[in-house]
Amino acid sequence: MKLFQFSYSPFAAKVRICLQLKQLACEVVDVPYTQRGELVKVSGGVGVPVLVDGDTVVTDSPRITAYLETKGGPSLREHPLAPVLEQWADNWLEETAFRLACPGLEDRMGRDQGEEARLMFKLVKERRYGAGCIAQWRADQPKYAEETKAMLVPIIEAVLATGFVLGSSASIADAAVAGQLHMVEAALPGWVKAHVPALETWFASLSPA
Repeated sequence: MKLFQFSYSPFAAKVRICLQLKQLACEVVDVPYTQRGELVKVSGGVGVPVLVDGDTVVTDSPRITAYLETKGGPSLREHPLAPVLEQWADNWLEETAFRLACPGLEDRMGRDQGEEARLMFKLVKERRYGAGCIAQWRADQPKYAEETKAMLVPIIEAVLATGFVLGSSASIADAAVAGQLHMVEAALPGWVKAHVPALETWFASLSPA
């Protein structure tokens, strides 16, 4: 199998955590932000993550994680709430975590891939969210930090009680929440330890290779 990704993507991180938990071998391909020709050839689109398994090409992370359930290893979707919490993390948690992380991701894009990639990243976000959105999110970072922490309160309570979000073993819910925190950590290294220290050990155990 081969996974095409952006390294900071919370959805790609979720998939990598699932691969790790299910002990499935997979080659990871980091796609340059401004050079997506190979990605287009493989999937017909420019979005990530994309999983290629022989002749099978799977796009969109929930479809990928569902597909991985067919590949063996421990089930990550056995608990009836597991896919529900995956959707919650992918949508509601992502909405505020993304705004918290986005300014740092813009900075990282410039450092890692150059000014052209940074400007493209900024353009893509401003086309979707409006001119000046990243600058506004940078100014509002304390607000988004508090909102993200508030959304994580029930996750913290569950992890402290049972070790993982839905019990004594990891599920797709853990992978999805940890994926969002992977994005935040990519933008703001040390954020988990500084702001939600109760999740530090849990997060470290789920950090994708």
